[in-house]
Amino acid sequence: MEELKIDKSETVCFTGHREIEPRKASELKVNLRRTIIKFYEDGFTNFLTGMALGFDMMAAKTVLDLKEECPEIVLICVVPFAGQADRWSPSKRQEYEQILEEADQAITLSQRYYKGCEMARNRFMLDHSDAVIAYYDGIRTGGTAFTYNTGLNTGKETINLFK
Repeated sequence: MEELKIDKSETVCFTGHREIEPRKASELKVNLRRTIIKFYEDGFTNFLTGMALGFDMMAAKTVLDLKEECPEIVLICVVPFAGQADRWSPSKRQEYEQILEEADQAITLSQRYYKGCEMARNRFMLDHSDAVIAYYDGIRTGGTAFTYNTGLNTGKETINLFK
């Protein structure tokens, strides 16, 4: 695994659900863009995504879309295991590969899937960031709940875009 050499105090991680209601997607994209720009203006230049379907991929594409407007913005993809997208639809795999190609850095934490590898990815992102941008419904358990709540409980600036 490649070492991540970034300043934690300048780094935000994303966490969110894989499913986004289509009627909420447009407003979420606008709020996500606005929130990323605010963090960027406050000195956060590094953005970590776990590359899961849904919110993670939306966040990654938003950071990439902001590269011209925010020239120092950095997208780092934290892939939990090699082959993460192997079972996805062809269109989602293509989107995934395009994001990885355009990202400033991609780190693969494990060469194979194992139970808990996605949680290890979430811990890695939390360990390397001082802020969290989430899309969390406040109800479900799992990785998003863990990452969001850990962000809050450890004093990280934690924003939830779920409405």
